[in-house]
Amino acid sequence: MAILGLLVIGFGIIDFAGMFFGYDLTGVSWSPIAAGFVGSFLLNLGGDEEAEAAAAEAASASVPELAEGDGAPAPAAESSEAPVE
Repeated sequence: MAILGLLVIGFGIIDFAGMFFGYDLTGVSWSPIAAGFVGSFLLNLGGDEEAEAAAAEAASASVPELAEGDGAPAPAAESSEAPVE
């Protein structure tokens, strides 16, 4: 969907630029605006699918367990000394 969105936005840009050179591709003045809205909607719709696929791939990756001494904080040692005031 993202590629289709980019193509529609590209059409809107070409249609808009054509107005300056006397070419009207669609015959209505609001078509570049409509193409921009539709293209951005399709681009955002396609972006969600890619984000969901990346999130699913990241969730399926295994996380290695930390062994003792691999950067995990050491447990606090208990002291029998009285606190210093």
